[in-house]
Amino acid sequence: MTTGFLGLASGRANEILEILDHLDCYVAQPTLLLIVMYSVYATRVQRTLHRVQDSIEVVQRQTGLLDNFLKSNELRILSNDNMKDFERPNYDDLHQKLVEEHARLTNSIFYFVADLGIACFEAMKRVEEIRVGISDVSNKNSAKELHSYLSQIKNVVDGGLQYRESSLSRIEMQLKVVRSILYMSISKPEHH
Repeated sequence: MTTGFLGLASGRANEILEILDHLDCYVAQPTLLLIVMYSVYATRVQRTLHRVQDSIEVVQRQTGLLDNFLKSNELRILSNDNMKDFERPNYDDLHQKLVEEHARLTNSIFYFVADLGIACFEAMKRVEEIRVGISDVSNKNSAKELHSYLSQIKNVVDGGLQYRESSLSRIEMQLKVVRSILYMSISKPEHH
C-alpha cells in the first residue's frame, strides 16, 4: 500500500501534509493512511469532474446547445454589429474534446475510489472488532471521529459519482449532436 500511496502522492505532498495536520489527533489509528489516500483520491476525482464540466460548458457555448433552455445571454448579447466576430465552431475540435472528456470520465479511477471507500469502512470495522476488549476511551472517540470524517469523504465521492453519470449522459448527447452536424457538413453537396 505504501508504494501505491507514494505513486499517488508525487506532486501532492502539500495536500497530504494539510490532511495530516488536520488529522494529527488520529495518528494512533491504523487506518489513517488508507483514509488519507481516500481523501486525496476524492479530491482528484473532484478536480477531474470540474475540468470535465468546464469542457462540457465550452462545447455547450460554442455549439449553442441548450441556449434556449438555459436562457444564455451570450448569444443574445451579440448585436448585428459584432456578429461578424462570431465564428462558426470547429466541430472536429469539439468532437475531439468530447471524446477526451468521455475517456476521462470512464477512467477506472472512479471505480477505484468507490472501492477504496468500501475498503476504508471495512478496515475500520475490522479494527473496531479487534479492539472490542480494549477499554481505551480516547481511541474509541478518535475512531468515531475518524469514521465521521470518512463518511464525509464518502458523501463527496458518492455525489461525484452521481455527477459523473449525469456528465456522461450530457457528453453522449453532445457527441450525438456534434456528430450529426459533422455528418451533415460532410454529406452536404457543394454548390458552385
